[in-house]
Amino acid sequence: MRVDASRERAAAPPRRRRSTQGLEFTDKVPFDTIYMHGLVRDEKNEKMSKTKGNVVDPLDVVDEYGADALRFSLVTGVTPGQDVPLSMERVKVNRNFCNKLWNAARFLEPKMVTSGGVIDQQELSEMPLFERYIVSEAHACAEASAAALEDYSIGDAGTRAYRFFYDEFADWYVEVSKTRSAEDQDASQRALSYSFEVCLKLLHPFVPHVTEYLWQKLFNSAGDDRALMTEAYPSIEGNTLAQDAEAVALFNDWKELVRAMRNIRAEYNIEPAIKTGPTIICSDDALADVIRRETKALALLAKVDPERVTVVKSKADADVEDDAVQLVVSDGLEVFLPQQDLAKDVKKELDRLSTQLKKLVKDIGGLEGRLGNPGFADKAPADVVAATRASLEEKLEQKATLDASIAELEKQ
Repeated sequence: MRVDASRERAAAPPRRRRSTQGLEFTDKVPFDTIYMHGLVRDEKNEKMSKTKGNVVDPLDVVDEYGADALRFSLVTGVTPGQDVPLSMERVKVNRNFCNKLWNAARFLEPKMVTSGGVIDQQELSEMPLFERYIVSEAHACAEASAAALEDYSIGDAGTRAYRFFYDEFADWYVEVSKTRSAEDQDASQRALSYSFEVCLKLLHPFVPHVTEYLWQKLFNSAGDDRALMTEAYPSIEGNTLAQDAEAVALFNDWKELVRAMRNIRAEYNIEPAIKTGPTIICSDDALADVIRRETKALALLAKVDPERVTVVKSKADADVEDDAVQLVVSDGLEVFLPQQDLAKDVKKELDRLSTQLKKLVKDIGGLEGRLGNPGFADKAPADVVAATRASLEEKLEQKATLDASIAELEKQ
């Protein structure tokens, strides 16, 4: 496919000239698709003008922040049909993103595995849960980015790759990879190397210089006559990549547990050196197995004492103090933290649970209003209505649990 990219204003005459010259000298149409983009404006969305003194010289920006940072800012800042406001703060953020890529490569270099090719369903199924999660997310991002590019949603493709690298790979998997057991090391190194190479391939159209350099250093260390820009894209039309939806769902539940425990530490201003001993009530056997197996990762990310972590199926099976702090993470997943770990203030705990209850009541009201609206109940797809009802039931159960906890605290 041949594409001509042109600014919307005053672009027709040059396109006509290119078409005419192509036909005249080659007997071929030089392009069959025209990609229209908006005008690049300043950060206040005003048209650049020498009179106003708001002209941004791209060479100055490249000198200060790098060509990749400027390129990524322009491409991901595009909203179809709109002009592009160029903010130096955004360019700076993207410069930091390129630095993050560089630092990730430095961390990964001693752990690299450069052979093996694409991870198929068989290999994926034999990996531990955390590795199945990151490879599945990498493949999902690759397919979504490829679809966005096919649809000419170029900014969306770049943003998806950016979010996968930051939100999934760097923030979560790189951290948990530091806690992998000896038996999981090979799978972890394979998943780290593979997922990072997918990142580089997805980001290469947007930040070509840093990704090419890192790929050559990590994946072509022998110096073969190869280039990242000529490598196969991670997802191509008609080729479905292996994914494990169950592993992704389990890991997301595990992430919610970590976030809840981080939040309570922040609320109570617990010193980083203090390790808590949580009792975790988990009715989902598969998730409970993950929590037990990955106590090292939980200890690293949630600052718990792995020797004091208790996982049980119901509260009746646990030895929980009456004044323990309760966290309702989701339906069927609760955490109780001992008072001595948090030095709990009953009033503060009541305030916290009351705030959580207010939010639940608001959510429940919204769901009940939606289900009570004939326009929604009668016209919405059956699966959407069923999912809304299930969400309402889950939140009602959470509310009942919170009501009981508040009643217990009020007796003290």
